[in-house]
Amino acid sequence: MGLVEVASFCCSFLWSKYGNPLNFFLFQTVMVSAWLGYRLIRRRIPALICGGLLIAVCLAATLFDNPPQMFLTTIVTVDVLFAFPEIWTWVAVGGEIGVYILHMAWRGEWRRDSWGDTVLNLALIVFFAVAFLFYARASRLLIEKNRQLARQSLTIESLALAKERAEMASQMHDSIGQYLSAMHMELEAAQRTLHKGSSIDRALTHVIKAEDIDKKALAQVRQQARALNPAAFGGELTKESIVGLADSFESTGLHVTATVNGSLEGLSSQNKVLIYRALQETLTNVVRHAHASSASIVIDLAPRTLRLCVTDDGVGPGKGSGRFVPGFGLSSLEQRVKDLGGFLQVGPAETAESSRGTRVILSLPLTADSCR
Repeated sequence: MGLVEVASFCCSFLWSKYGNPLNFFLFQTVMVSAWLGYRLIRRRIPALICGGLLIAVCLAATLFDNPPQMFLTTIVTVDVLFAFPEIWTWVAVGGEIGVYILHMAWRGEWRRDSWGDTVLNLALIVFFAVAFLFYARASRLLIEKNRQLARQSLTIESLALAKERAEMASQMHDSIGQYLSAMHMELEAAQRTLHKGSSIDRALTHVIKAEDIDKKALAQVRQQARALNPAAFGGELTKESIVGLADSFESTGLHVTATVNGSLEGLSSQNKVLIYRALQETLTNVVRHAHASSASIVIDLAPRTLRLCVTDDGVGPGKGSGRFVPGFGLSSLEQRVKDLGGFLQVGPAETAESSRGTRVILSLPLTADSCR
């Protein structure tokens, strides 16, 4: 593309010397428009700057007796600016000024009363070069900042995932490990009882205790597995699918009731997936952290708002370890909700019957884009 631009400048240079000025202006305008369109498609220059350059070329034709062909070389400078280090920009600007001076001398315009146009042409070249230089610096800084933010985001996500894995490992060690140790102790006690010749009934008592511990350990394993691998979403959010999700948590010992006020059929697929994932994440957190026996789901659909409320009877946010800090799952969910113009709020349930429990409220605006 750069070679095409240089060739175009040479053609415009000769055309301005021997050709019709109006035809030259049309040729130059077509070349500038083609270059701007190419750069706009490649997203190298914003649309606002492309439009500004094209308007500047058109205005220049009305301000000068001869259309300033140096605008085309200014565009070449812009290309150099974006492709190479800044030093080459000033080299290109100096080259443009030198070519322009030689061009004026060759055409004999030094003998004419045209110093005003000459100075203004040179000022325009320097102005566009400096303007794009500052724009390029700002663009490079913005790109670098975005890269730093992306790296920091990945680091934060990795740390959050590592923290949650460590918490899961600690929970499995503290719960399942203790159950297995207790079961092992009961079985050893039953074995010692039989070796001592004691009654079989006494040994059977230890075996029954070990069986009870085994059932608790199995329930704990199922609870952990259910928290790590929630039920899959089939794509359709209906009252039946929400009730099915609530019933699937019964195996963890959590009784969940679901109430839907309104129709879910008009929601977009994006909102349906978000609501289902929010229910999965919230109920999974109840199982893992709240130590609750029951939870309730209430979804209210108004003409312009969807409100989801999940309440449990557990220990409440931050009661076990002080200040409540949302994990990676809730933080990601909150960001997705904000991207859709809604909000996510986590706080104590504060019911009249009990001071225990946590309430999670999710609110989404329902616009034409969020409905089918």
